[in-house]
Amino acid sequence: MYDEDMSVVENFAAQQSELLTEGLTVIQKSDMEKVNGKLPMCGLELDARMAGIPDPISYYYGFVEGEENLYTVMTWTLLSNKEKYHREALHMIKSLEEK
Repeated sequence: MYDEDMSVVENFAAQQSELLTEGLTVIQKSDMEKVNGKLPMCGLELDARMAGIPDPISYYYGFVEGEENLYTVMTWTLLSNKEKYHREALHMIKSLEEK
């Protein structure tokens, strides 16, 4: 349901977050800093387990508002590698540009 008190990208992120976490057992969930540098964005960092996959996974989701489109950027790594790839994952999401 669209919330008039939130921005377009915040509404998009809220709806997508619900869909993306279906079927996951969430271990930890936190909002990502709302900084892209060029485009409005929100993000979500999520550690979770998925049925049939033995190792937990760290997901990074960025929801970005372009001039005419909304974008979802996702990266992931095994939870055991989260510290090693954390900066790279955030950099990929926050570096999205429209041309």
